[in-house]
Amino acid sequence: MACADILKIQAEGSVEQASLYGNVFGANLPSRRALERPVFKALASFGIGEESTSRADGLLVYGHDDGKLAEPFARLVASDPVYGATPGFLSALERYLEGEENARLESETDEFMERLESQRRRLFFTLPDGEAAYPFWGMTAFRFGGDYLGTIAALAERKPISDSVRSRLVRGLNRVMTGLLIENTDNIFVASSGGFTQSRVSVLCDTEVPAKRDRGTGMMIKLDKQTDRACLDIALAPGAGNTVSFPLSPVRFEFLCRVAMGALPGSFSNECLEDMLAFKAKLLRKAEVILDMHPAEEDDEAGIEDHSIKLRFIEIEQHGLGFSRPVTVRISA
Repeated sequence: MACADILKIQAEGSVEQASLYGNVFGANLPSRRALERPVFKALASFGIGEESTSRADGLLVYGHDDGKLAEPFARLVASDPVYGATPGFLSALERYLEGEENARLESETDEFMERLESQRRRLFFTLPDGEAAYPFWGMTAFRFGGDYLGTIAALAERKPISDSVRSRLVRGLNRVMTGLLIENTDNIFVASSGGFTQSRVSVLCDTEVPAKRDRGTGMMIKLDKQTDRACLDIALAPGAGNTVSFPLSPVRFEFLCRVAMGALPGSFSNECLEDMLAFKAKLLRKAEVILDMHPAEEDDEAGIEDHSIKLRFIEIEQHGLGFSRPVTVRISA
C-alpha cells in the first residue's frame, strides 16, 4: 500500500488488509515484485492461506453464529479485534452467508475469499501448540510438516522416531511399491510386474523385508549428516553393499504420508511418484544382484525345481493386509 491508502483503509474498516501476517508473505508488495525476492517465493511454496482444513474453514465461516463453535471462535478469532473478527470481516461474512445478490457477484466473492485467506494466515501464526482440533500445519501444503520436523529432531538426538510416523511411511511405501491399497506396516514388499517396465500396479513379490532393521535386513530411518535430512535405508540382505537409500525431503515425506492416508500418488506430486518408482527400480536391481550372488540359497527358498518355478503373488486379506502367496508355474519342455 501507499501512504495515501491508509485513510481509505481505516475509513472502510478494512484494517486487516494491512495485516502483518500477510506482509510476511509480501502481501504489501505488488505480486511481481514479491516473487522476485527469494524469501517470498520460498514462503509461497507452503501455500499458507491457500490451504486449509474443512474444520478450520468451518470455524471461520460459521463460528460466529454456531453455538457449538462459539467457544473456539471467541478464543481463536474474536480475541483479535484488529486482524481477526473485525467489523469488515464480519460484514463481508454476513453478506456472503445471507446470500445477498451483490455478495454472489464474482468480485464480491473474490473479496470475501481474500479475507478468508488472510484469516487462515493469521491462524497459522496464532494457533496455540497442541490445538488438536485445528492443527496449524493444516493451513499449509505440508500437513505432516510437524511430523517431519519431529522426525529430524529425534534422529539428531539419537532417539527413536514415533511409531505412528514409521507406520505411516511404511504404509505409503508399500502402496507405491505395489500400487495396491494395502495396510501393512510391519513389512515392506519389493514388487514388480514381471517385466522391466515401471508398472504402477505390481503384484509379483520379488522380496520382502521387515519394516525395522533386524539382523542386518530391513528398513532403517537415519539422518544424512550432509543434508540434515531423514533418509530411508533398506537392506535386502545382511552385509555391506546390499542397501539402497532414499533421501526424504519435506515434499517426499509429505507424499508418502498422504498416500498412506488414501491419496492417489499422482494427485499430490507426479515428480515424487517418479522418484519413488526410480527408488523401486534400484531395489529390484539390487535384489537381482543378490540373487545372482547366492543362487543356491535363493533357489531353495523360492522353490525353483526342474521344469517349474515358484512365484509369489501379493494378495489382500479382508482387512487390507497384504500377503505373498506362492504359486508354482510348470514349464513345459
